[in-house]
Amino acid sequence: MAAAGAARGWVSLLAVATRYLNGRQSRLPRRLMAAGLVVGVLAVFYPEVVGNGQALITGLVDEDYSTQQAFILLLVKVSAVAIVFGCGTVGGAMTPTLYVGSMVGFIFSTVLTSLGMEGNHTVAYAMVGMAAFFAVAAQAPLTALVMVVEFSMSGEMIYPLLIGVVSAYGTGRLIRARSMYAASLSGSPESVVNLPMAQVHVHDLARHVVPQVAPDASLDDVSSLMLRNPGDLIFVVKKDGTYEGAIYPDDFLAVRRQMEEKGKSPPPTAGELIRAGAPVLDVGTHLTDALKLFEQTHLPAFPVVWKNTGRLDGVLYRNALFQVITEMMKRESGGDVGM
Repeated sequence: MAAAGAARGWVSLLAVATRYLNGRQSRLPRRLMAAGLVVGVLAVFYPEVVGNGQALITGLVDEDYSTQQAFILLLVKVSAVAIVFGCGTVGGAMTPTLYVGSMVGFIFSTVLTSLGMEGNHTVAYAMVGMAAFFAVAAQAPLTALVMVVEFSMSGEMIYPLLIGVVSAYGTGRLIRARSMYAASLSGSPESVVNLPMAQVHVHDLARHVVPQVAPDASLDDVSSLMLRNPGDLIFVVKKDGTYEGAIYPDDFLAVRRQMEEKGKSPPPTAGELIRAGAPVLDVGTHLTDALKLFEQTHLPAFPVVWKNTGRLDGVLYRNALFQVITEMMKRESGGDVGM
């Protein structure tokens, strides 16, 4: 219940930030500059807040922060995300939402400890808070449950997580909590969410600006790009835009470990790091077909390619697909479905 109330406040904060900070289109360059300046100043003093929040979640789970440090980082992170989101420089609100949810659980655990509850239960409540908070903020309880289980790799937490997600989602329905994606996904008549599902293809959901390197790029170039885009696929593309393949983070780390174990050896080029046989989506692939492919694999994303020319169009992420299909199903069923 506490997570549901906090999630409703989080979504309201993002909506207020958008209302007051996202003004005329002609002033977009100034807003982007101001947002970058503010976040840059915050990052000088608190570099941990830069990024998608995964490092903060890991630090919280590993108990690297004291209670005071955790509260300060929460305040700074929430402020930075609200400014960036409100100005239109949206770098993503999903993983910051997971972090804020974990902080809700952390605060709840801290309160219980102050009331005399024994034992080290910080990590458990952080996981439950993360799932419950995201379930309400995204209006996607099943997605929240699966994501947190995959993140924590703790199968024994499935029952507490299930109870937390169901309770929070039910409370969110009672207090009329809205999805944080509602405004950004369905704010205009042209939004794909407002179209019939049969008319939407993966090209409409793909992210078209992606990290890419040439086939002959060095291992250091790939490593540098990996550091700037943690967790993302690195796409190998020729100068004419022809798609060659994708480098997956796990494959890259495995190659680096092998090189360290064997000692000096000729470092591979980007083209030699491509995963053979990795699935590729055509730009005209229907959403339901893409969903089936995601269900058959555990990959977080698929390249989207123009099959007729072989050129790279972008990348489709599993979470983006799930969120859009969830919103479409909710719209078609009158708002009663949560994926």
